[in-house]
Amino acid sequence: MFHGKKCAFGQAGAAQGHLANNKVGVGDLFLFFGLFSEEDRSDRHHRIFGYLNVEEVFHLGARPKLSDQPSGFTNQHPHTIGQWSRNNTIYVGSGRIAKTSDLELRLTVAGNQVSIWRVPSWLQETGLTYHGNRERWGEPNTLQIVSRGQEFIADITDNSQAHAWLEMILTKIGSEN
Repeated sequence: MFHGKKCAFGQAGAAQGHLANNKVGVGDLFLFFGLFSEEDRSDRHHRIFGYLNVEEVFHLGARPKLSDQPSGFTNQHPHTIGQWSRNNTIYVGSGRIAKTSDLELRLTVAGNQVSIWRVPSWLQETGLTYHGNRERWGEPNTLQIVSRGQEFIADITDNSQAHAWLEMILTKIGSEN
């Protein structure tokens, strides 16, 4: 959920378990991607469309209350309504939606299956959860992503190339960082 320059992202179940097991929290950054196409359904591709810089993490549990709603959002967040798994969580912080469909935000290699991504050279060295099979990594700088999931995690803490790439991506999205 985006509102102004804020984002609130909810997760529960196995997806949240994966995030928790990898110690995702305050100070981490989510890059959101989705499947896009032209109006005639041609050129289907994955593209980065936004980000969230995590500033707060709220563990809501299975039965969230209206008072669990993150402040600063006009609409009620879906993860504060109804029943969820015990690990129901919302990540909140600064975030934006991309203002353009800049080619640098495109993940799918043009003319390929949507699952063949163009990735930065540092990513194979750093690693990406769910992508440990070396046969998925191709040349030059391509990756055949797993068919299921969106919670792919790369720990870029000590990687200056990754930080430079991330800065470029945030600039393309429209960040003021």
